[in-house]
Amino acid sequence: MLSKILLFRTYDFRKGILFAVLGFSLFITGNYLFPNSFYGICMAMGILLSAISDVPGTKKHNLIGIVIGIVLGAISFTIIQLTRHSPIPLGFFITILVFGNAFICSYGLRASMVSFSGLLAIALGFIDTGSTEYFYLNTLAILVGSLVYIIVSSIINMLSPKQLGDQLLMECMQLTAEYLRTRGQLLNTTNRAFLFKKLLELQIVINDKHENIRAIILRENLKTAGSGYHRRQMLMFIELVDILELAVANPVNYEDLKERFTDNEVLFNAFVKLLNSSADFLIDLSYKLPSKSFNYKPTQLADLISEMETAIEKYKQNNSGPNRRENVILLRNIADYEKKQVNKLETIQHIFANNYDWENIKSNKNLEPQKFITNEDYSLKRLKDNFNFNSIIFKHSLRLTLAILTGFIIGTAFHFQNTYWILITILVIMRPNYGITKKRTFQRVIGTLIGTAISFIILYFTQNTYIYIATIFIAMIFAFAYIQQNYKLAAIFITINIIMVFSMLADNPFGIMSARIVDTFIGAGIAILFNYFFWPVWEVNNIKGILSKSLDANKSYMSEVASLYINKQHDINSYKLSRKNAFIQIGNLHAAFQRMAQEPKSKQTNISDLYEIVALQHTFLSSAAALGTFIQNHRTTDASQYFSNYINSIINNINKSHNQLSNNSLEIFDSTEQIKQANEHFSGIFRDLNNKRELELKQGQIQISKHLRENLQEIKLMYDQLNYLYEISEKLTKNITSIT
Repeated sequence: MLSKILLFRTYDFRKGILFAVLGFSLFITGNYLFPNSFYGICMAMGILLSAISDVPGTKKHNLIGIVIGIVLGAISFTIIQLTRHSPIPLGFFITILVFGNAFICSYGLRASMVSFSGLLAIALGFIDTGSTEYFYLNTLAILVGSLVYIIVSSIINMLSPKQLGDQLLMECMQLTAEYLRTRGQLLNTTNRAFLFKKLLELQIVINDKHENIRAIILRENLKTAGSGYHRRQMLMFIELVDILELAVANPVNYEDLKERFTDNEVLFNAFVKLLNSSADFLIDLSYKLPSKSFNYKPTQLADLISEMETAIEKYKQNNSGPNRRENVILLRNIADYEKKQVNKLETIQHIFANNYDWENIKSNKNLEPQKFITNEDYSLKRLKDNFNFNSIIFKHSLRLTLAILTGFIIGTAFHFQNTYWILITILVIMRPNYGITKKRTFQRVIGTLIGTAISFIILYFTQNTYIYIATIFIAMIFAFAYIQQNYKLAAIFITINIIMVFSMLADNPFGIMSARIVDTFIGAGIAILFNYFFWPVWEVNNIKGILSKSLDANKSYMSEVASLYINKQHDINSYKLSRKNAFIQIGNLHAAFQRMAQEPKSKQTNISDLYEIVALQHTFLSSAAALGTFIQNHRTTDASQYFSNYINSIINNINKSHNQLSNNSLEIFDSTEQIKQANEHFSGIFRDLNNKRELELKQGQIQISKHLRENLQEIKLMYDQLNYLYEISEKLTKNITSIT
């Protein structure tokens, strides 16, 4: 997704340019100052290992990560260089180094990139750099390259300290806009399965983006005491999270909506048009973000809101069925959500223009950014806890070690020219889960074949060295830009880069191509076989635990929504923390399901039932968000015991689901009678309000009174959503029964 959205503006693309410029410069400088040496290559290698460890975060964590990554890389490279001609010591050190570097992944995302720097250095250690007598000079060259990268990137960050925060916000805006557009498409289509899947995938990416933003922007805001541009960045992020909640919020059942408004495309088009225009507006704002400030301008969204309300009014006047009033209230509730989104968008524009009332927002929302920052645990206890066969990382580290040893033995036994190509293929493909490894294997093989074909065309039609150099430079940039976003495209550019480099150094470039393909297939084959046969991690064994966490998160979120309605002055931070966790857990659940779908059919136990459960969990979250956003943005009536009956019954059903998953002895009760009483109560209120409206009409009051309209909207939405949530919780219980 991000690969399709403004690649040239992304942080990864800019880092790719930095990597290519520095790598080329040091390579040429090294070869010029020290001809017939490997110092230029080693300095470029230092740039590569540093750039890999350069993960977005605070300046302190970023620098520490780069330093640890380069230290591990330098040590690993040196040891392999010194022992590569001695099979027994080499085998011993490969085992220790691969397992040790891989096991560092226990500490999370940043650690996994630091780990990869060390692992990649192991593979690069097999490059023949001539005599080992002056090995320390090659290691020193790696450290020099790394130091140059740290200095240059630090200078760039000092000159534009807010660049990364702006970049993440811009990407978040574009992804949120795509979510809005996709949500709009759901309103006027019958084929919702594909769009539903797309929404879940987008939500996973947006969740990750939110975590990165919290790690950078919220921390910076705390350090600068909420002042200046950092404050504005934080405010924009707060509004973006609320926009996502409004987009996730689903105040209607789409199937029921389609039945109620058959042959009303004009009506739906008004809603969709506003959503699409809101998405366009958000993308336009993202384009302007690097300017830091611009004048506030009125938008056309207000005209589209009027158009939407006119369409509702026409429906009201042209229909006289028994459910007309109920349908109009439903339409007004949908319109209300879209208007709230427009308000959020205009608030972001005010923040851009720097005319936002910070004191008002601070006092109203009681912001406590520190509560939303996820702190990584880097204690030794975490390593100790993972040092057993119950740990996925432990299994992966052991599996990867054996796979690398196998690749090395095969390459050595059959005298492959570049054994390290096999090892690098294993390293970049192999992941803790079989599904991801399988997907990356396919991407790597396809990328290698396409990259080889492109290289063949270039080499066949030209022998111009300058064209080769330009191709290498461009390929380096795009390879690095795509490595995190689209591995297949990255593999294409990596292959082009390697073949073009070796074609300038070797006499037989077409032989290099065939060797590259063979090495890729061997490395990919080893990765797949070892992931399948050696301590495989099948999602069927883990997904129940992930589902259990998702149920907990939804239950907690539902409880916070209920507290908002009951207490009115509920702690907003507590509500937003539960919302954040619910969003993350539904993303984790869908990601686990995706991994299972990529596994062998024999391992996909109850996959159709699991998909239904994932869909139900997401629908539950959407309906809970619909309640939460309505309560936050409207003056609501006092909560009754019947509201609590619904909430208790919904949570009771979630507890039933927990019992089925983990055999816990949670207290369960029969809620049938409570729900029946609650239904009668809410139906009676809606009937009484309807009668009041009829009385107004008899008295000649054409325009409904504001108070009555608000009460009708509240009871309609609250009753519909509570009933829908209860039905979903009932279905969840039944579906979970089928997988236990």
